[in-house]
Amino acid sequence: MASLTPVDRNPSIPTLTCESCRQRKIKCDKLTPCTNCQKAGINCESVHRRRLPRGRHINKSNGTGHNLHLQNKIDRLEALVNVALAGPNTNTLSSDGASSRSVTDGPLTPGDNTDTDNSSAAPQLWGNLVKQVPDFSSEHARGENKRNEMQPAFTGFPLGQLGGTQLHSLSLRPTPPVIAALCNVYLDQVDRIIKVLHRPSLKSRFLDGTSYSVSRNSIAAENALDSAVFYAAVASMTDRQCQSLFQCNRATVLPEYQKACEMSLERAGLTSTRDVTVLQAFVLYLVATRAHDRSRTVWTLVATAVRLAHALNLHVEFLHPSETFFARQMRKRLWLTICLLDMQTCIEPDSKPLIPLDMMQISPPFNVNDSDFDHSHQGRVPEERDGVTDMTFALITYKLQTLARSMHRIKVDKKFESTREGLVAAFENDIYQLAESCNPDDNTYSWFIYHGSRSLIASAQLFTMESIAESSPSTQARCSVLELCANAIENVSRMQNDERGEGFRWYVTPQWPAVALAVRECYVSTDFATIRRVWPLIEEVFERYQNANSCLNGEPRSEMLRKLMDTTRERVHMVLSENNVSSSEDLISPLGEAFSESQAVNLASPSWAEWESFMAELSSGQWTHNNPDDLEGDFCIRPELVFPFG
Repeated sequence: MASLTPVDRNPSIPTLTCESCRQRKIKCDKLTPCTNCQKAGINCESVHRRRLPRGRHINKSNGTGHNLHLQNKIDRLEALVNVALAGPNTNTLSSDGASSRSVTDGPLTPGDNTDTDNSSAAPQLWGNLVKQVPDFSSEHARGENKRNEMQPAFTGFPLGQLGGTQLHSLSLRPTPPVIAALCNVYLDQVDRIIKVLHRPSLKSRFLDGTSYSVSRNSIAAENALDSAVFYAAVASMTDRQCQSLFQCNRATVLPEYQKACEMSLERAGLTSTRDVTVLQAFVLYLVATRAHDRSRTVWTLVATAVRLAHALNLHVEFLHPSETFFARQMRKRLWLTICLLDMQTCIEPDSKPLIPLDMMQISPPFNVNDSDFDHSHQGRVPEERDGVTDMTFALITYKLQTLARSMHRIKVDKKFESTREGLVAAFENDIYQLAESCNPDDNTYSWFIYHGSRSLIASAQLFTMESIAESSPSTQARCSVLELCANAIENVSRMQNDERGEGFRWYVTPQWPAVALAVRECYVSTDFATIRRVWPLIEEVFERYQNANSCLNGEPRSEMLRKLMDTTRERVHMVLSENNVSSSEDLISPLGEAFSESQAVNLASPSWAEWESFMAELSSGQWTHNNPDDLEGDFCIRPELVFPFG
């Protein structure tokens, strides 16, 4: 039996009430173990320490001196972080560069880091800093224990790809210079295309520290929106821009901002939220992830955004009489952006869109600048503008996806076939009205709208290709189709080769249907002059498609597209080399054989049956898949999916 007498120890350190008795609020006899714990059959945790002072005679600590002492420690920590991040680089940085580099949120790591481990070096760096600052270890430990008691354990964004991450400096915000820089990047490069936020409100949020929404959202929702904006801004940046701001390449800093965004979305309760701000942050997360991840991740997660949008009734024309003009405009923008993501992401998996056409029959947002209205806007609705506004390109994409969904309905129900050309003509008229006063020399945004709208119009005209094939199977029609293919994809090359397109390269990436259709036209066309002119463009766009979709290498469609390109390249080179002396009476086929005029017309016929037989020729006997017919059907281009880029 355990002794019931106090254990011999320093008499100046008394034995106090044990933890169990203190929690149960009963009198303790202060033995080791105490009688109450023995009777209850529980472990007795004795407490041996000096008594804490009681009463009001305690001398209060000087708060000003303590804050000054803590500020000195923070200054020393920032200096140590700057030295650690600088590494072996001895070059003198400018004041702006040093400010940008002294980021406190951890995503910024040295560009020359060769560590292949996925875990960040921030926890080790933080541990070293704590050890180097005297008397800070105990304070840091007490602060961590208190935070761990108040917050539940973090398990990682359940729908994300990066899984759980350790809580380190990612929970902190970037420094004000970096916040200002990322805010400008977002407004110049992301907000011009994806309109889900209000520009003046976002500026006030980051530059003045005000709340983004007048509804006083939770802190977790505001933090989720901040993290999503930072992540989207970094995802839209090029390596050159990242080197200028962070002194490291995009691939180094991007995963850290993605982790931070995923953590903030989980803390905001994404899957059960009723807060529009959280859904806005999630949509930006999907847009940013799609900019660098072409797997089916975003396609899978878009379904979550659609469900949340339905729960919030974003698709309704009028929610309630008290809904403000500001709330209605932002709600429609968010809903149509989700519809756009739904249409774009179903291209790669070759699936059907989740949102039906009838759920998009709401009036579009006003063609106005964000500065024309705010949270407090009351009374008269602002008039729509005729020139280029903050909404111009977003409205173009909204109209394009409506056309694509209408074409999908025609594909399913042939009774709407007669409306095909009328829909395309109406789309062209709408786009010309939106971009008619656009001067490409005004600024980079106008330049992007000018060329992007023409590329989208060429893509829309490809929607009528089936009717063209039935009504006019001539060589001239084939030439016009090849020209449309080139016009649809040339914007990809323009954005990559012109410095004015640097801020939009993250968005303008080639889609496989447009690439495959252009390659197919070169395979069957007999207009050798046009082939010679557009083939270098097709080669460049195909290479950029491969680079942008490197994660899909080895999948059936990627292999089919690669084989299609190899076969077409061989035949095009043969045709062009043998057609240098093209004054002979007989035409030269892609196989290098002479054929009659009737055969030439048959080869030039742009029917989908020939396309499918051509795909069967490519896949016959040379594929190890169990069912080659599935590959053929999977690769067949549906006209409603011909987006030139996005």
